[in-house]
Amino acid sequence: MMAGADGLPNPADIRPLVSGGNPIDLEVGPGADLFYVDFNGGVIHLLSFGSSPTSCALGSFDAQFFGNTALAGEPVLRRCDPAIDYDWGFGSPATAVAVDNFSARWSGQFSFSGGSTTFTATTDDGIRVYVDGTLVIDEWRDQAPTTFNATTNIAAGTHAVTVEYYENSGGAVARVSWQSGSVNAPPVPVIDAPAATLTYAVGDGISFSGHATDAEDGTLPASALRWSLIVHHCTTPTDCHAHNVRSWTGVSSETFNAPDHSYPSNSSSR
Repeated sequence: MMAGADGLPNPADIRPLVSGGNPIDLEVGPGADLFYVDFNGGVIHLLSFGSSPTSCALGSFDAQFFGNTALAGEPVLRRCDPAIDYDWGFGSPATAVAVDNFSARWSGQFSFSGGSTTFTATTDDGIRVYVDGTLVIDEWRDQAPTTFNATTNIAAGTHAVTVEYYENSGGAVARVSWQSGSVNAPPVPVIDAPAATLTYAVGDGISFSGHATDAEDGTLPASALRWSLIVHHCTTPTDCHAHNVRSWTGVSSETFNAPDHSYPSNSSSR
């Protein structure tokens, strides 16, 4: 059963693993190899585990996920991703990947119209973006969801784009996109409520609202807005991390109850 677009087994895409023989038992070895007993042949067969090369179409990514934060060893999952646009929250990309301490490398060939090109990456935690082997975004560190932009001139034609990412703990976000040709200014978001001076007690109802405008498209509809509720937890003045509590998509306002967390911490919405 092959992986679907979400990385989970897809019942609509079942393919033979091995043809021939009459297997009567299947066991997983300590190194993730498969062993099966052939009733007809009276022998035990070994199927070695490995990552065979994946061929992804032009304009898509060859995605490799690793069971560590260093992009080391053999990938635990390999698939083709049409885009890098993920907010896994406190989950993981697929059942084969742990929720924390994993990394990923996406690589592919993409057509560019040429000229000034702005790359945008939103990440929690670290991310690096390369174009034809040249590093254009380098934000390889633990951090709450943060957006970075880099603009470079690219000749018209096909170019290699590689993205490296790692997730340490807590929430996991990986988004990368680019805009070629004329410069397209990013939207300008505004949080109308609550005020930055708001204080709260656990369980209080807090309403938020906001809007965004875009230089090219004007006022954006609510369907274009995305919100995140984040708890900032600082065990010491210099030792802080963030917890992604929940998110909302496609709304301009909403109400939630203030979350609980061990002292000291504070919440923010953005």
